[in-house]
Formats: sequence, structure tokens, C-alpha cells
Amino acid sequence: MYTIILGGGLIGTGIARWLIEAGSEVTVIELVPDKVNLLNASLGDIAIKGDGNKVYDLEMAGIKRADSFIATTSRDDVNLVACQIAKVKYGVSSTTSIIFNPKSDDFFKMLGVNNTINVTNSIIEDVASASAELFVEEV
Repeated sequence: MYTIILGGGLIGTGIARWLIEAGSEVTVIELVPDKVNLLNASLGDIAIKGDGNKVYDLEMAGIKRADSFIATTSRDDVNLVACQIAKVKYGVSSTTSIIFNPKSDDFFKMLGVNNTINVTNSIIEDVASASAELFVEEV
């Protein structure tokens, strides 16, 4: 399976590492040259400098043969556009995006993104769960 990941931060790098260990082929598209160099040094030559909203950069990453596309930047708008380009223009069957605005989930799905991971809601749920456990222990 071939996956393109947009964003070489902690989330994108973690997903790339996990996919590589699972035997998948991965390319990471990252804007920051230092992150590209770090990724390539630690995970092999898997990263390219580029913008996931630019067709040329997506094609350099091999979008025409990608099975899945995962957007992990910190910007919902960038992630949405990149997923739409991957799905609509290149026919990538599986698109996944992290999102930060809890109200964006239905919007992303309505516009064709297959999977969303709502980071804000996940953090709120984890904190609420930890707080509830703390409260139970105190009682």
C-alpha cells in the first residue's frame, strides 16, 4: 500500500513511522526544509519539500499511484483542500484528515473526506476521562 502524508510534524511523523513498520510505502510532503531533512535522516528518504495544495508537489510525491492520503497539518483549510484534490482530481480511494475545529467534522465528510480525526474533541475527551477518574479516586 502506498500512502502520502501531508505534514511532517509529530503526528505525520508518527503515522509515517507506524506505516513503515507495518510494511507500507510512504511519502511525506513537508514545507519546512529542516523537517524534511530530519525525516529523511530518521526514516529513510521518504520526505519531499512541498505544498500539499499544489498539484506539481502532489505529483512529485506520486499521488497518481497513491492508495491513501492523510493530511496532518495544523490547518483545517489546508487539510481539506489537499484531501479534496487527492480524492477528486487523482481518485485516491481513502482520504483522512486531522481536524482542529470540532464544528468541521460534518463539513469535511460532506465534501468527501473519508475519515476525520477530531484532535480537539479527542483531547477534551481524554482530559474529561482523566478528570473523572481523579474525581472517583478522591471520593
